[in-house]
Amino acid sequence: MLALSHLARRLDECDARGEIRGEVVLVPFVNPVGAAGWINGVLVGRNDLGGEGNFNRHWPSIGKSVAADARLALGADEIANLHALRRIIGEHADELPEGSEVQKIKKTALQLSFDADVAIDIHCDRDAIMHAYTYESIWPDVSDLCAQTGCEAVLLEDGTQDAGTSTDLFTGTWERVRKELGHLFPIPIGCHSVTLELRGQGDVGEAFASGDADALLKFLRRRGAVAGDPGPLPESLCEATSLAATDLLIAPRGGIVNYKVPLGAYVSRGTVIAEIVDPGADDPLGSAMAIRTRTDGIVASRTLIRFVPRGEIVAKIVGRVSLRSGALLEP
Repeated sequence: MLALSHLARRLDECDARGEIRGEVVLVPFVNPVGAAGWINGVLVGRNDLGGEGNFNRHWPSIGKSVAADARLALGADEIANLHALRRIIGEHADELPEGSEVQKIKKTALQLSFDADVAIDIHCDRDAIMHAYTYESIWPDVSDLCAQTGCEAVLLEDGTQDAGTSTDLFTGTWERVRKELGHLFPIPIGCHSVTLELRGQGDVGEAFASGDADALLKFLRRRGAVAGDPGPLPESLCEATSLAATDLLIAPRGGIVNYKVPLGAYVSRGTVIAEIVDPGADDPLGSAMAIRTRTDGIVASRTLIRFVPRGEIVAKIVGRVSLRSGALLEP
């Protein structure tokens, strides 16, 4: 949110100089309900206290119904199909329910973004390096964003997990329509969606936020939405890898997390990433249980909370060898 505050000022300045060439929709924060979710001085805004679950999941799934409505509206012209599908997706966005605050948030988000060429869902993780999630089908089309922002890991979903993320809504809707009707009509992917993790919560501050805003503005200039020279594109800091190759390290019991390697370290399979210390044991340090990674890769994220329950994800190691299937963002 701080990075977007800096970007908003830069865009206002660009607007005053007449440099806005496209349409840029900037939402300072998508989740005002979660922003009010405080318990005993701790912000627990990721999950709805009213019982509707994780704000970052369970986004509407409209691809099949859009495809059904689009069957008679599409033809041989891909550009015409792009516009027709955006119109139909917009109609479906308007028809989404809004019986609760959470439904209203997600409906409004789609109404603001259904016709976007690029939708960037900006977050920060708990304790993490700069990284991004996107679909295999739009890589390397969004590699300029990842290079410009200095991503040290890019995780690619194959689009089959249906994890209910924003990417599943924005890009996934187009993927579903192509799956249903692509054998009949030329159908582009009309929205390239990227979830961009601006490091971790402990990194929030002026230096990073200002630099990230500069990088996002350069991306907008490079894409022609804002006039001006973005300068040379930085070299990519990583290769994109399959999300299925990410090792989620799970606490085997509750206790104190004692990390043995730093964030961003490259590690080998079998390396002890952390230990879980039981402070109630007769010999707490002697009780430590090692958590080892199953892959060679980079330590991309960790938990900020150092006292964890059993089953908590304590780290994610981004590797190259497939390890998982199913809803890959969850244990």
